[in-house]
Amino acid sequence: MEGLLRDRERALVGYAYLVSGDPAQSCDLVKDALAATFDRRRGALAPAPAERLVHRAITSSYLKQESRHRRWRAMKQLIHPHDWADDDLDDEQPADPIAAALHALPSRERVCLILHTLDNLTVVQVAQQLGIPPERVRAHLRDGVRRLGNRLGPLEELDPDAAVVSDHR
Repeated sequence: MEGLLRDRERALVGYAYLVSGDPAQSCDLVKDALAATFDRRRGALAPAPAERLVHRAITSSYLKQESRHRRWRAMKQLIHPHDWADDDLDDEQPADPIAAALHALPSRERVCLILHTLDNLTVVQVAQQLGIPPERVRAHLRDGVRRLGNRLGPLEELDPDAAVVSDHR
């Protein structure tokens, strides 16, 4: 874990920021993911597999948090039906238009796009990781690309059945 933190901490926090859109939450997600990944592992892990496991833990943790927040907001609305103020409004927008467009996506679409394009996972692999049917992953990818295209201009077609090859690592 020390080697991974020493060599890849900035990349892990950047990945968590892409997923969450919140710098403070990004650091917390990385800490939680490292604890979850290395708490369960007794043997040594090579850096690349360890980083993939931490990425998986980051996305899983983020989606669980989002689900809890959504349920809480729904319950809060039932308790205080006339309280229309949204406590979660964030005035800070990312300066990068691509980051801003990515963070404007619903969390499931954003995570599916990140897992497919940055982590080079196929639709089936994304579906297995998120515990949803592959058809939902395809729909999230299609809708996410469409929304990004609406904000950024025309985008390349995305083949959801193939892993994307990238040199980001």
